[in-house]
Amino acid sequence: MSTFRIIVPDHKRTVVEFSRWCCLLCWALLPINLGKAQVALEDSFESGSFAGEWEQKAGVTLETSGGARGTANFARLAAYTAMTGRELGARFDAAAPNGAKDFFVDFYFRTQNTTQRQFNLHVSTSTGAIGSSRASVNLKYDTTDGWAAFSTAWHLIPGLGKITPGKWYRLRVSGQDWGTAAARWAVDLSAAGGTNFINSATNLTWYQNGTPTANPARFFVFTTVYGNS
Repeated sequence: MSTFRIIVPDHKRTVVEFSRWCCLLCWALLPINLGKAQVALEDSFESGSFAGEWEQKAGVTLETSGGARGTANFARLAAYTAMTGRELGARFDAAAPNGAKDFFVDFYFRTQNTTQRQFNLHVSTSTGAIGSSRASVNLKYDTTDGWAAFSTAWHLIPGLGKITPGKWYRLRVSGQDWGTAAARWAVDLSAAGGTNFINSATNLTWYQNGTPTANPARFFVFTTVYGNS
């Protein structure tokens, strides 16, 4: 398997690191289209460069030691700076030119101690440029709220548990039936250092923008743009 990683904050800074995309986000990213799994992006970062499918990588660097599950490389999002680019994002278009009705983003991530958001992932229905201002799903983790999703206000997501800074976790965010009235999404999380999912939250319908009940998913982006705002 390949690897994709995300790491978040660094003491008073917000930093995000990824290792192993899809099967682990350090392993592969799979949107599922028309009942058949098709890979939109798979990146282990082990080549020493970003896969070409990453359309947004502002403020992101590749680190060469300490990756998840015995791998070396991982991607690190720079510390939070208000409203400036700190984003790693890609589109589902290669596998789903008309948008993804069903999809999942699967990876390993790690956080560090910080007073800012330690993790923030957006999934968007927008056909515009990849960025942090078009979230449909806005999923965060911080030490105050734990896991939460935004829809008019932050809504706590029960059952996922707390994150220990400095430990790698496997996380999967999936969407089902986007573009229909039944649109929903889910989160699955491993234990620290684990590969199997042990905690899940399903049938989530909190959306910030973009009306997934009428539109398919177009892109996802990891971001440290917003801090605690």
